[in-house]
Amino acid sequence: MRSSLLYAVTLTDPGQASADSFILTEDDGSNHRAAWIPLTVIRTGKTRLFPSGLLDLL
Repeated sequence: MRSSLLYAVTLTDPGQASADSFILTEDDGSNHRAAWIPLTVIRTGKTRLFPSGLLDLL
C-alpha cells in the first residue's frame, strides 16, 4: 500500500490564491496543475481529494 504525504505549500505569487488554477512545481522539477475546489463540491463525491482522509482534516 502506498502512503500519502501532506506538505505545506508557499505561494510565490499572492495572486495564485485567487486564481482558478495554477501550476505546482515539485522539488524534482515536475509540474502538476492544482485547482481550488469548494468543499461543498468535494463532499458530493464527484471530485476525488488526495490523500485519502484529507477531507476529515479540513
